[in-house]
Amino acid sequence: MLPARPTPDDSLQTPYPTAYRRVKAFLKVLLKAEVELEPKESCKSFIIELGAQHVAEELRRQPLAYAPNQWPFNRLQDENKGTADWWKELEHHPDACALAVRLRK
Repeated sequence: MLPARPTPDDSLQTPYPTAYRRVKAFLKVLLKAEVELEPKESCKSFIIELGAQHVAEELRRQPLAYAPNQWPFNRLQDENKGTADWWKELEHHPDACALAVRLRK
């Protein structure tokens, strides 16, 4: 389960507020660039399917779950697969997809 809707000071909910704010700012810039600059078809279809506003909201919520290692980010990684494969599997999870798509670029 993801944390409640982020507040203006949602970084205080994380163990590393400064890192969270930096990641959130970076993801916001990345999403804006993807929306404006003809992103790759896979990312473009993802944004179109969910809507840019929804993706932006998930990019605020999902790092709040990732930081304290909450579900689905606490899933064990198969030792026969690499980190990129772990993130790829999360691309289809509704509580991780926005963050997973951004981080696999």
